[in-house]
Amino acid sequence: MLRDIERNQRPAPKQARRFNSADTSARRAASALLACALLCSYLLMPEALWRRLAPTARAASLVVNTNDDADDGLCDLTHCSLREAIKAANVAADSNVIGFEIPGSGVQTISPLTKLPAITQPVTIDGYTQPGASANTLAGGNDAVLLIELDGTNVPMPSAADRAHGLFVSASGVTIRGLVINRFLYAGIEMQKPGGNNTVEGNFIGTDPTGTVALGNREYGIFLGRSNDNLIGGTTPAARNLITSNGAGGNRTGILISGDGGSTDGTGNRIEGNFIGTNRHATAALGNAITGVDFSAAVGNTVGGMTAGARNVISGNIRGLDFSPGAKANVVLGNYIGTDVTGTADVGNTTHGIRLQGGPNIVGGIGEAARNVISGNDASGIDFISNATGSVIRGNYIGTDAGGTSPLPNGAGVRFNGNTPSGNTVGGTAG
Repeated sequence: MLRDIERNQRPAPKQARRFNSADTSARRAASALLACALLCSYLLMPEALWRRLAPTARAASLVVNTNDDADDGLCDLTHCSLREAIKAANVAADSNVIGFEIPGSGVQTISPLTKLPAITQPVTIDGYTQPGASANTLAGGNDAVLLIELDGTNVPMPSAADRAHGLFVSASGVTIRGLVINRFLYAGIEMQKPGGNNTVEGNFIGTDPTGTVALGNREYGIFLGRSNDNLIGGTTPAARNLITSNGAGGNRTGILISGDGGSTDGTGNRIEGNFIGTNRHATAALGNAITGVDFSAAVGNTVGGMTAGARNVISGNIRGLDFSPGAKANVVLGNYIGTDVTGTADVGNTTHGIRLQGGPNIVGGIGEAARNVISGNDASGIDFISNATGSVIRGNYIGTDAGGTSPLPNGAGVRFNGNTPSGNTVGGTAG
């Protein structure tokens, strides 16, 4: 009897197996149909949506899709202004990328009606995400195509305390790239303590989008206010900024680094690979109103570097670099100051290549890589004034071309002026 019961129970497992096999085949077929449907939908979707979903190395998490300045509190597919995107990034838990997909061809101009929100969280604002934009590829020029312009014409400055800047950064870990920033009544970009360790690269600050027409910001191109460890530019062609035509309203400067005279504020900043005071190709002057780079009680910063990629061209200004009292332990290496991008033609600063007060600071060094070319400046290559003390000028070409073989004179080479500067060193052994 027991065997009969067992025999009667055997077919059930076979039926279950046949049922499972059929069910599996059906599920596989359904999965294949779903995958086909998803693939077809992906391939046939509009390009604008595809660009949002396609995997990229730096996919934008917030996409500006309009050049208006409206703010309804949301940054979404329907409407996202730059103002809305900055606000959204400021409340995000993680770092964001603000990209651009503004419809239409050519340059898209964003003209804020009031100051944009301060940037208070890490974020990358990347103008090169706008379709058609591209970064510079030239080692000795600038072929960048910039299609996002911030125009400050409409932004008022009610008082000196209420500054009309283009972008204001109080955060760390911020990158600003691929933008044209012009006509703001204060600074194109302002970075203030406690923010630091930020990057500004691949921008035109103070010109039109072609990099050939002066449309300066009234006071400063870039103002680093007691902010540390920022990088302006970089050693690759794509990182090069054009910073020119700024400061005309207030007799100011292209880049101001402001510190406290000590080692805690306004220190560790690097300025590398930029064209400061020239046109986009560094072949002619557009000029910042007074100074290309100004150090105000700033300590321990570097202009240039030991590679060709770090070289700044600082020409066409009234003064190339200015070190005020309290500015010390700053280093100037490997730059062209008063020449064109080749180091062979005169695009001189109209007074001094470098003016030194206070100190000590270092200009040049031992070896070809550290050499500055300081030539073509109308008054002097280097001017020591007031209480300039302890600075070292070594290994530079002053009054020649970059090869050191042809004259490219300054009005004077090195001049000591004012209240008897003392304890400075010009030249020395290669030791």
